[in-house]
Amino acid sequence: MKTNRPTFKSFRDKALKNADVKAEYDALAPLFNIKKQLVAARLAKGVTQE
Repeated sequence: MKTNRPTFKSFRDKALKNADVKAEYDALAPLFNIKKQLVAARLAKGVTQE
């Protein structure tokens, strides 16, 4: 049975139409970029958190 739930992309697109949400989303972009770089560096070196 399939549910009628929105996808994350459709949820995000709808949420970002709100100016306050968009401003906060954009303000957090540098932090998420750093996190992506850390994950990429860990994967490149074969380092895990275990």
